This record gives sequence, C-alpha cells and structure tokens, in this order.
Amino acid sequence: QAMAKGVEVLLLDDPVDEFWLQEVKDFDGKAFRSLTRGDVDLSGVKDVEGAKDETPALPEDALKRLVARLKVTLGEAVGDVRASKRLKDSAVCLVAEEHGLDLRLERFLKQHSQISQLSKRVLEINPQHALIRAMADLAKDTAKGQEFDEVGKLLLDQARIVEGEPIPDPGAFSRRMSSFLAKGLAA
Repeated sequence: QAMAKGVEVLLLDDPVDEFWLQEVKDFDGKAFRSLTRGDVDLSGVKDVEGAKDETPALPEDALKRLVARLKVTLGEAVGDVRASKRLKDSAVCLVAEEHGLDLRLERFLKQHSQISQLSKRVLEINPQHALIRAMADLAKDTAKGQEFDEVGKLLLDQARIVEGEPIPDPGAFSRRMSSFLAKGLAA
C-alpha cells in the first residue's frame, strides 16, 4: 500500500540495519517506521492522483467470521490473525508484533544461535483481495470445513514463502497446492 500511495520507503535488508535504526530513529524530523512490524495504517496518506480502489470492502460480519475461523484453523502456528491495512495487491503477509523483533533481525539472531526459535508471527489478510473474499464465502459453509482449513494452511505457507521463511512441511504444501490447482483446472 505504501507504493500505491506514493509513500517513499527505505529498503533495509542488511541485518545490521535493525541495530542502526535503534540508534538513529529518525531523519530530518521524520521517524523511521518498519512496515514489517505492528499495525501499519496508511489510510491518512492521500492516494496518488488517478489511483482508485474500486473493490468494495468485505462486510464486517464476514470479515470477523473469516478471522475467527482462520485463528481456529491455524491455531498455534500464528500469534494472531487480523485484517491488514498495509496490503494492496497481496492476499496475505506475515508481520511481527509492534514491540517484537524485526523479522529479518530475528532470523539473523537465530542463525547465530542468539535465540532458539522464531516468535509467532501475525498473519494479516487483505479483505479486498479476491482470494480472501472467496475464503469469506467458504467460511460461511460449515460443510466445507476441511476445504477451508486446507486453504488457510496454504495461505500461511504462501506468506512464509514471501517472507523468506521455510515451510515446515513442504510435502503437505505441495499436496495442497496440487489439489487446488487440479480443482481450478477442472472447473
């Protein structure tokens, strides 16, 4: 969403950057803010001229039902599930809690045996994305509970891949993906 709103961002992908930012904190009176941590809300920033989002918002009750079902499905695999204010084109992303360690720093510390395991991430879903809207419809149908669970696990693995994290069970991911691709091609 930062790109869609024309907000300038710094890509800080070196592990030392997180240490540096703790000391520098701001530049020219503007505070640095991580887009991978906490609940980033860019709704107060004016849209770039000509950029319009014509996708209607997912009804609040459908969104709440979807988030609740995903929390049950994903259980201990995530710290939380919430609607995202940062996503524009992607269906999902993983972020750290507001006061948690930056995702890249945490991976760096784990690689160097400074921490034993990664903290649980927050899965954010884009309520305007077509896949999430389809999942909201699927969440209404209790008879399709297993299908919902499989899509939910696929979404979490997709978010892990995008974030550069390993998938805990690549075989299960591959089976799920193949199953849903076959269904999509058969339709």
